Amino acid sequence: MPARAGEGLPAEGVLAQLLGHRTHRRYKPDPVPDDVLEIALSAALSSPSKSDLQQVGVVLVKDRANQAAIGALIPDMPWIATAPLFMVFCGDNRRIRRIAELRGRPFPNDTLDMFMNAAVDAGLVLQGFITAAAALGLGCCPISVIRNHVEKVSELLELPPGVFPVAGLCVGYPSQAGWTSMRLPPR
Repeated sequence: MPARAGEGLPAEGVLAQLLGHRTHRRYKPDPVPDDVLEIALSAALSSPSKSDLQQVGVVLVKDRANQAAIGALIPDMPWIATAPLFMVFCGDNRRIRRIAELRGRPFPNDTLDMFMNAAVDAGLVLQGFITAAAALGLGCCPISVIRNHVEKVSELLELPPGVFPVAGLCVGYPSQAGWTSMRLPPR
């Protein structure tokens, strides 16, 4: 029988953390302290970025009514409304357009590639945040289904044109063990 990935490595460090990833949907009521959030966001925003354009925005949904409204759009996931912190990771095509405008340059890149670059940047930052949050003792649950409600979520969060939701994220201190789904093997 072949060895499992990481079996011979120490049960600590980044690889152990990634291989042991769990999704958390139940949280203690404790808020996420601002200094902990700042560390996790700083680590996440250090993620790689297409041409270092950093085409991502992160919205902290601080208004509990907005969080509840987003949760009501997705009633099968009650943890959205009850998580101590709900965040929305957004692709930001607005930033590069504004830079071109401020520099008096034409914007020739109005293509699908621009959308993909911003969406991938947001995904990288989301994963960076999840990894940093776990290292800080937080649990997370990504919510990709908010893309089924892009218009409503964008309106609730008052997102400007060119900024679009990629995924939501529930964040908090876990109140129970997380859940691990089976993964396909690399082969």
